[in-house]
Amino acid sequence: MGLTLVVIGARRSARRSAQARRELGASRREAVAVDRERDEPVQQRDDVRADTSAPVADTRRSRGHWFGHRAAPR
Repeated sequence: MGLTLVVIGARRSARRSAQARRELGASRREAVAVDRERDEPVQQRDDVRADTSAPVADTRRSRGHWFGHRAAPR
């Protein structure tokens, strides 16, 4: 009798876990679809702005040092 209860509980847990995994997969697919739909107009807008704007100068920024100065002169 005790072994039967343990096996039934294990099967129930396995079914619930499988269902949760299926729902998670479906939720992730829906989220990706929503993100694509939301980002598409933004990407189109950015593409239009990039086509009409002046080219951006390629300047390199110097990175700050951890303690505000170099350890040794070069």
